[in-house]
Amino acid sequence: MAGQRWFSRLVRPAAFVLAALLLLTGACVVFVFPRFDQAPVDPPGHSEVIYVLGGETWVPEMGLRMLDEGQGDILVLNWVREDRPECLSGQYKGHRVICARPLPATTQGEAMQLPVMMQEHGWTSVTVATWRAHIPRSRTLFERCYGGDMRFRPTTQHYGRRERLAKAAYESFSYIKVAVTPGCDDTLPFGLSD
Repeated sequence: MAGQRWFSRLVRPAAFVLAALLLLTGACVVFVFPRFDQAPVDPPGHSEVIYVLGGETWVPEMGLRMLDEGQGDILVLNWVREDRPECLSGQYKGHRVICARPLPATTQGEAMQLPVMMQEHGWTSVTVATWRAHIPRSRTLFERCYGGDMRFRPTTQHYGRRERLAKAAYESFSYIKVAVTPGCDDTLPFGLSD
């Protein structure tokens, strides 16, 4: 009898947590996934600096394409391998290229790094580039850290259905961390970062 009570005390809460997670995942699939690539973006324009967020293999090519399109004069690439030609030379078709490694190496770290770089180099305007569904959360984090002239532009990278679903779920759950860490450099006490 005591074993059954102990088992039922564990099973009921576990079943409740599992049901809540399934409900949350279902809501994400129904409400977030269809609008995944529809996040609002700023109109295109020219900024002094193009600040490309990291974490993807296509980051350098996207930034270089934006330079070619005349969207900026200086390119900051985050999280890239430092053996890339533009990182080694610091130049691309006459444009200055800076390869950066924010600490922590997260979106929040990139947001914390931006105002330091803006002030250090005397830059006055920036275009932050990342994949479209990442823009709303990135905008929240960056606006906490930097109040200057800033626009957000989507990359042209396209994802398959499985990648889109994984990224939609990741972005949805990442908002929880954003909600409980309201300052520019707030972190979770147990080390998870955004």
